[in-house]
Amino acid sequence: MKKRYGENKVNITLWTLTVISALIAIISYSFLPKDIPMQWSGLNVNWYADKLAIFMSPLMCLVIICLLKPEISKRFKMPVVSDIITVCLMIIFLTCELYTIAYCFGLRYRLDYILLAEVIIMVIIGTAITRSYYRNKS
Repeated sequence: MKKRYGENKVNITLWTLTVISALIAIISYSFLPKDIPMQWSGLNVNWYADKLAIFMSPLMCLVIICLLKPEISKRFKMPVVSDIITVCLMIIFLTCELYTIAYCFGLRYRLDYILLAEVIIMVIIGTAITRSYYRNKS
């Protein structure tokens, strides 16, 4: 099966984000309190989990690579769009992991605002990349 242009770059990006997420979890694990926040309502924490839950982000990155990426690629007819969606999902999980760690150390911002700003930026960048890709292709 013929590989499409840029597929290796996307795979490298996905695996790099996974490794970064795992390294952040490993390094921060010993510094985290026994229970870490897992769900927020504004600035208030709804529930906590054991600090082992910090490894959920790297695990979710693996799930995205192994299970979701092929499914997303099947559903979208434009490979560039499916690549952008996959990378954006990974970035969102990495942001949540970083926010959880920062929250444990006293940084208090609203995660929903951070993620909304991130999604808006990703949509703008994704649209620009998609337009550029298809403009250069034709």
